[in-house]
Amino acid sequence: MSLLNSIVTDENIEVQEERVSTGSGGYKITESGSNLFKINMVNIIESQHGAIGVKIQLETEEGKKLTQTEYITNRDKQSYYIDKKTNAKKELPGYSKICALNYLVNGVWGLPTVSEREIKEYDYDARQEVSVRREVAVDMVGKAIGGCVTVWMEDSYKDKSKPVTKVEVSHFYDPVTNKFASEKKANKEPEMIVTFNEVAEKTPVKDKREMSKGVATTTTASASGVTSANVGF
Repeated sequence: MSLLNSIVTDENIEVQEERVSTGSGGYKITESGSNLFKINMVNIIESQHGAIGVKIQLETEEGKKLTQTEYITNRDKQSYYIDKKTNAKKELPGYSKICALNYLVNGVWGLPTVSEREIKEYDYDARQEVSVRREVAVDMVGKAIGGCVTVWMEDSYKDKSKPVTKVEVSHFYDPVTNKFASEKKANKEPEMIVTFNEVAEKTPVKDKREMSKGVATTTTASASGVTSANVGF
């Protein structure tokens, strides 16, 4: 049975609204901004605690690659969380992002169709690529997609004196119309990408280090130390 069939949802879930923050504050991608990508990989994974995620690898025209995992459930396979203030069920941001990506690529709002395939993955214990079986969204691979890339610096959990720079695609957009998924569904003009790029131009790299809290900074990251974001449960 597909891992996606084990997801617990609810008709009363509040869907996450797409929005871009106006506050100032990948490998080899060193500054925030909109980029055009080719989708190299979309695989379904399960964390050691049971959360289901979608692992995506994107590649720019220049060959710069970015890999990130969007978790679409918690460890109980629920696609939502409980808002502590309102006690309402709200869709997990990762679930919303993957549904938006599928809509932009395949025209269907929801999780992608997957099938089991044998693929190559790097095994850090074996220190080499090994063959594994994964559920793959085959109809997404090779397609073009726009991505709003956010770059930030944060403290290393091992040594706070050595900050790390992280990269993730915070929003996807249509590479032809420049519209976010919600704008495309509602047939609106592409305004969100304009806002995102304005913010990215002012703050190419956000500084989230403890030493910088409360201090408005704009910095440029070096290529070394840039890692792809893996946010999960």
